[in-house]
Amino acid sequence: MTIMNLYLFDDQRAQNWHPFTLTRPVGELTLGCLSMRERAEVFWSTQCSGHLTRPNLIHFDEPNTPPVIELADISNDKPLVLFLSRAVPNLNGNNNEIISEIHLDATPRMLLMDDEVVGWSLPKGFSDFESLDLLDPSNSLANFPALQLSGNVMQNIWDLVSENGEQIGRDSGTISQRQYKKSPVLPDGVTSQGDYLISIQKNVKIDPSVHLDSSLGPIFISSGVRISAYTHIIGPTFIGPDTHLLGGYIRGITSGASCKLRGEISNSVILSYTNKAHEGYIGNSYVGNWVNLGAFTSNSDLKNNYGDIKIHTPEGIVSTGNQKLGVFVGDHVKTGIGTLLPAGCVIGSGTNIFGGGMAPSEVPPFSWGTSDRLEEYKLQLFLRMVSKAMGRRGLTLTAKAEQLLIAAWGERNLEYHANP
Repeated sequence: MTIMNLYLFDDQRAQNWHPFTLTRPVGELTLGCLSMRERAEVFWSTQCSGHLTRPNLIHFDEPNTPPVIELADISNDKPLVLFLSRAVPNLNGNNNEIISEIHLDATPRMLLMDDEVVGWSLPKGFSDFESLDLLDPSNSLANFPALQLSGNVMQNIWDLVSENGEQIGRDSGTISQRQYKKSPVLPDGVTSQGDYLISIQKNVKIDPSVHLDSSLGPIFISSGVRISAYTHIIGPTFIGPDTHLLGGYIRGITSGASCKLRGEISNSVILSYTNKAHEGYIGNSYVGNWVNLGAFTSNSDLKNNYGDIKIHTPEGIVSTGNQKLGVFVGDHVKTGIGTLLPAGCVIGSGTNIFGGGMAPSEVPPFSWGTSDRLEEYKLQLFLRMVSKAMGRRGLTLTAKAEQLLIAAWGERNLEYHANP
């Protein structure tokens, strides 16, 4: 029986994590081996009942994920937790004691992590939600006693890239308890080295001439994965269910479910149903759902002068303070053969860019055309493409998910052209 209700909320900083928050709540972004929402569910020992975020995401609809809701939809029939989506709790701490304390104590609490307000634990029947500022939690009128939580808080979208490898290692204790166990015997012709955990679930097919190197971190291979010959995997790496690795050099990545990946991929996060089925380099990058990267699409992740990488954000151009950083590719993006992406490039959701050559450092969402001549991607043509892409995987674009994309298309100018 669930002893509390859990809701994740996106504050203003989280909502500005473009290009991804045009089409999904931050809780459904992945860091390490888990989505931000899945990690919160493990920490609080309950399933998330909903996301509180931008109103235009109300039609968000993906399998096995909670809906986007409004504040009025929160259920207070049990003790409840409102938890910041950017927070990354320590799963190896004393969370059971914290949950017991919340369940037994009828006092509202302010949750702190890294000296930042990351939410509230509230007693059954709580109704004064107007005293809570979800966009700026530290500015809330409510002055509750503080409860300290162990973990860290992601400040910027590029933190999901720079922290991913270490987070895979931190997640390993939790993941290894969820049917990920050290493989006793590797298939004939498969070689390995290193002392960190190599964990392979059931129904995995690995061809001869595959090499697994756990010298730098653990390697997790989920169920249904296929790894073709001449694939070299270096940990820390997590490969999601039913993904096919087609060959190449895979180092320090997180892959979602049902991806097709080939070539050199380094220190990156790639969400589900994304194809990079040909040669090319993707490094120090974050790539969304349902992306298709054409043959030889490659990104830069280091400037020739070794300067800090800058990226376009809703607040303008910002220096990340990182010398090594790649690109951020939104959901449903397609790139043509030979597309080149500069370091710090942000490609908005729903874009189809082709013709080769160097892309601009910022590509607005729902753009269509060549790098030097981008036009608006017509809505009906875009939706037709999405439906076909999903149909190729045996999936259907639901009416609710279609409404989400229509709302995102309607926001395209507001989101990216307010800060030219």
